[in-house]
Amino acid sequence: MTTPWAEIKRRRPLSKQGRREYQLTRLGIDIADQVRALRATRRISQGKLAERIGASQLTVVRLESGEKVPSLRMLANVAEALDADLTVRVTARGS
Repeated sequence: MTTPWAEIKRRRPLSKQGRREYQLTRLGIDIADQVRALRATRRISQGKLAERIGASQLTVVRLESGEKVPSLRMLANVAEALDADLTVRVTARGS
């Protein structure tokens, strides 16, 4: 019988460092999803976006994979290239 993921997480909670890594990974994936969705809505290819931000297509592929959290400078360039606003929020936990 397979143990549900929620049960495994309950039995073995993450360390402080593990929670931090999980949060960064989740952030990278969330950003990737937003960029990919907006690029698709704008009907812009990865190659065209790369050209607009002065980067390689591989950079855009990595950005959209959520492989790592991009810099604010990169996000600002992407937002500009997609004719979008970049909003960054820092909120209290539990809000």
